[in-house]
Amino acid sequence: MANLGKMWNSLPENEANMYKIKAKELQEKYKVAKAEWEARLSPLQEEALLHQKEEHSEALKKRKLKKVFKETEKPERVKRVLAINLMDVEDVDVPEGGNQKEKFTRQVQRKTELWNSLPENEKEALKEKAKLQNKNANVNYEKKLASWVQTMFDEHRMDIVTKPETKVALEQLGMPSRNKAALQLFMMSELGKEKGVTVGTAKTIFDKLSNAQRETFTHQAMEDKEKYQEEWQDWMGKMESKGLKSYAEALLGKNRAKHTAEKVGRKSTSKGKKKKGRGKKSTKKTPKKSST
Repeated sequence: MANLGKMWNSLPENEANMYKIKAKELQEKYKVAKAEWEARLSPLQEEALLHQKEEHSEALKKRKLKKVFKETEKPERVKRVLAINLMDVEDVDVPEGGNQKEKFTRQVQRKTELWNSLPENEKEALKEKAKLQNKNANVNYEKKLASWVQTMFDEHRMDIVTKPETKVALEQLGMPSRNKAALQLFMMSELGKEKGVTVGTAKTIFDKLSNAQRETFTHQAMEDKEKYQEEWQDWMGKMESKGLKSYAEALLGKNRAKHTAEKVGRKSTSKGKKKKGRGKKSTKKTPKKSST
């Protein structure tokens, strides 16, 4: 390409202009041919073409991001450990000429047979071991991820940080958990468990409780809200004293979380009002006909 550039620059002006004119003519021909081709497309073909372009664009975006993640040393999520893979299993032999796929299949078969032959107490021990390893690996991963997110903030590259990743970073900073509403507290309570509440039935069952029972959960919710407000203010104070206030605010903005002292507990009623307004029937009275 470098030699081609030198050759182009060395061309006489009249010869270069000739190539420019030819290129312009070809470009115009291409535009006309493309317009004619697009005009012949059916609506279904147009939709398929648009979908193909979107897929291609998404694939390019993923490839670019993958490259950026590698350059910025973004930690990779660890693979989940399975209890069956913690067993000591001897390597299998394959016949001469056998491939890796055949070897893998035989290894899986041997592991499955061994797992099925284990007593339940040994299976449970392996499951607990796998659970602990996964938990420790996840804790380590989240610490590394939070460190990477902070580096991206320092380098003004928050555009490549996703919402779930900002949530992890906020949790690592010790952001207090959101306060719970009366209905949530009811679902988590022993009374809620006794009544077998689900997400779908909780509101109906809660409304049927006695006034005293509902008041208990409402009072608990108010106390939880006040506690959360205090914890939030304390946390923001700590972030400011550590010089992390702007970082925390950037994470909250990315996470679209409205966790400020003024906005805590504030409920939006605009949607409810709109729905009510749509459902109301006109109360305009029609004039009565005068009797003759």
